[in-house]
Amino acid sequence: MKPAEKIAVIDIGSNSCRMVIYEQAGGALIPYFNEKAMAGLGRDLSETGRLSPSGRELALKTFHRFRAITASLKVTNVRAVATAAVREAVDGEDFQSQAESILGYPIKVLTGADEARLSALGV
Repeated sequence: MKPAEKIAVIDIGSNSCRMVIYEQAGGALIPYFNEKAMAGLGRDLSETGRLSPSGRELALKTFHRFRAITASLKVTNVRAVATAAVREAVDGEDFQSQAESILGYPIKVLTGADEARLSALGV
């Protein structure tokens, strides 16, 4: 019998950064690990147009932890997405580049339409 594959999903949002690792057994995805950090990337974004400096720092530290966890659990299927804060901030691309370097995986910055559609699906 083939061992269950682990899949990590990283959601980089305006308020939190979350990683959920699932085990895929046949057609079922079973949550295996779940961790969240309340980074607050989008704090003051509407006033400054930039990501929160303290939020950036906490998020990047969190990504080091996420990478260590995926490495220790031998998870190679990692999907990372970012939402409104990264999409709208003038320093969003710079943050994305730093985060990708730390995580070792590309980050897909969702469009507003994609974010709304996935939210409606409960993803």
